[in-house]
Amino acid sequence: MNQRKDIPLEQFTVHISPPSRQRDLLAVSILENGRLNLNGRLSKSLCGKMIDISFTEESKYLCISEIGEGDGWKVPKSGSMKSIGCMKILKDHNKKLPARYEVWYSEALGVWQGEYVENPLRKSSAGLQNTQKK
Repeated sequence: MNQRKDIPLEQFTVHISPPSRQRDLLAVSILENGRLNLNGRLSKSLCGKMIDISFTEESKYLCISEIGEGDGWKVPKSGSMKSIGCMKILKDHNKKLPARYEVWYSEALGVWQGEYVENPLRKSSAGLQNTQKK
């Protein structure tokens, strides 16, 4: 039987930090099917409220404004809404879908703002082929 030796703790010099707490992030995702999804914390903050959604000219930033009444979006409990318009704006500005915006609340302006970020979890389908034999 192969005997194993204890390794001195001083030799363990590379430490791995835990991932940042994803649930602390506020985010909006816009999917290829036109769904606009607010993550859990953001949808909890906006649930049942009427909102207006706007983008900067190049779609790098978005703004979510709470409005009293009128022509806006009523945020459902799920935080998921259909928005072909948002998807079209992003495609027109060559943003990759699904698109993700990390969101924060601006106390000074009284609105939610978000910045477009590349989706780090996106998997490329380029080069994938069906290798199943018929």
